[in-house]
Amino acid sequence: MEISYVREMRKNYLVVEARRDFLGYEARMLAANPVQGLLPMKVRYMDGSASYYYDITSRQPLGRLLESRQITVEEICGLIRQIHGALRRMEEFFLGDGGILLEPEYIYMEPEAFQAGLCFVPGAEENFQEGLSRLLQYLLRHVDHRDRKAVILAYSLYQESLKENYSLEDLLRLMEGEEKKTAGARKLEMETELETGRRLEELGIQKDAEGGENGLPDRQKPAKEEKKKTAGSMAAVRPAIPWRQGIAAGLGILILPGIVWIFRGGTFLRTHVIEIAAVQAGLLLIAVLRILWKARPSKAGDFRGGRSPYEEVDLPEEPFPVREEAQSEEKEEIFQTVLLKEEADPNMHRLEGVSPETEDIVIPYYPFVIGKHRELADYVLNRDTVSRLHLRCDRDGDSCTITDLNSTNGTMVRGILLDANETVEVKSGDAVVIADIPYVWR
Repeated sequence: MEISYVREMRKNYLVVEARRDFLGYEARMLAANPVQGLLPMKVRYMDGSASYYYDITSRQPLGRLLESRQITVEEICGLIRQIHGALRRMEEFFLGDGGILLEPEYIYMEPEAFQAGLCFVPGAEENFQEGLSRLLQYLLRHVDHRDRKAVILAYSLYQESLKENYSLEDLLRLMEGEEKKTAGARKLEMETELETGRRLEELGIQKDAEGGENGLPDRQKPAKEEKKKTAGSMAAVRPAIPWRQGIAAGLGILILPGIVWIFRGGTFLRTHVIEIAAVQAGLLLIAVLRILWKARPSKAGDFRGGRSPYEEVDLPEEPFPVREEAQSEEKEEIFQTVLLKEEADPNMHRLEGVSPETEDIVIPYYPFVIGKHRELADYVLNRDTVSRLHLRCDRDGDSCTITDLNSTNGTMVRGILLDANETVEVKSGDAVVIADIPYVWR
């Protein structure tokens, strides 16, 4: 089967040379009746032979899309369902499944909607089941292996395709079973969460959006608050002045003579008044020293009065602000620093804009895709005339090439318009026009 690509009047075509009589039923039926899910096809004759032209404008091969990303569970299921839907509609026109090409480079996708367009070749005798099994094996290699659901689904589908005489309906049932398991797991998780919320409400606990718990009963609050506290840094613990202890000590010292008078009498008090006064002074000095010791500043900074010695101080979540003077000095120093101009890498190529308002496109690695699709293009060239994936730059040793990626308005190299998927070598000084934007390869 000979396959080539042609660009005509802003349309890109995948061209397949017909093997059998071009007047066959399948060719006439498909050319006259577009089937949803299949690439639009028309028959052209040249020198007594027929060729099938498939419109692939603005589409990209599945293999090209998965070069830069991985396929998801939803995309796998969607692709299988689209193939099944195309087969069902083909049956209405009595078209067999042997003409479908299931190689990733011939399944053309809409990049944003991930809608598949299958290439059906009239008269081809491909084994659909084997081709689909190879496709599933390819998808298994391009799933995110950190995504457990994607790996299980892709592996299950591939294992099912290895069975003898399997069908697409078997794959659909398998997908539905996996989806029901996933839905059941989600339902169980939601029911568990609702049951947990109900039980918390019975206890008077309201669960907030962040998973915390508020509205605790009074009997539970002290324990809960104590549980939430952490030891943290010693800098957060600030001792407070023990005023109550100081007042108690002062009162004890003042009433000391009264205690002596009650137990020893007035004569003993008058006789030993000097000794009693000395004891009072000593006790007062001890009390003052004890208060000062308890109220000494912590290592982290000055004390804060009025708190319990074991009470935790709320520190700000953000770091302490830097003084404005220091910030201004730092900014002045940055503004006064002059950066040297970075030397260009002699091995790094670029597309140099011809007009002053056109920005140069630096190509730091290969392959390098240019287009306006923000997720798939390496450089986003946001112009209406540029396709979502317009061209790709490649490098092999010292040789660099440019490949047109089925762009609508085309790519010109050295004044020659490239065909769809055509690759040409470029050298320094070559003119490259992306749609209507001129560049020079450097």
